[in-house]
Amino acid sequence: MTKVNLVASFAAALVGTVAVAASAQAATITYNGFTITGQNVGISGPVSLTANAGQIKLDVVGAPDVLAWCVDIYHTLRNSGTYSFGPLVNDSATPTPHALSAATIGKIGALVNHGDDLIAAASTLAQKRDIGAAIQLAIWKTEYSGLSYTASGAVTGLVNTYLGNIASGAWAPDSSIRALTFQGNGQTLVTGVPEPSTWAMMLIGFLGLAMATSRRRKEAALAA
Repeated sequence: MTKVNLVASFAAALVGTVAVAASAQAATITYNGFTITGQNVGISGPVSLTANAGQIKLDVVGAPDVLAWCVDIYHTLRNSGTYSFGPLVNDSATPTPHALSAATIGKIGALVNHGDDLIAAASTLAQKRDIGAAIQLAIWKTEYSGLSYTASGAVTGLVNTYLGNIASGAWAPDSSIRALTFQGNGQTLVTGVPEPSTWAMMLIGFLGLAMATSRRRKEAALAA
């Protein structure tokens, strides 16, 4: 099989969350760089590659950063680009993408949510890197049951723990994650942020509540 080095550039389909809601208020996001909290791992099957696996932070232009995880081991993540929102339906494999079932998407969502929380709570960079690599490997293992890997340190034990958590239901499935598609290149990201139209409705609702609260306060003051 072809050896693909993804240390400098990373697999392009990701799963993740936006650090601040404002990033989801546009139909697209554009990034101009990224960093990874994880460590190098080896993957064999369905492709052979070496990757810096972990939580990915996309440096979004003009908006808060996006935290993400990979669900596509067939494409590399470019150093910059633009993504548009859409549903998560496959792994972007070439030449024929593999469809992801609702159950698989729910498990990926659980890993994404808990991975972000665990990394945020970890006290040392070494712990964050172990967690990042283990969550990423667990996501790939959820997609590809025959996937095998090599990793260092505590990562393998963490992978088994995380897979056990989603298998037992200790980590509840979450199918609310959303896909981001790399425009013009067939690459896909996934994010936990609602689509732009949903954010717009939420903002309108919050504005309405604020106006109603202000009106009631004024009426109360006049009555007094």
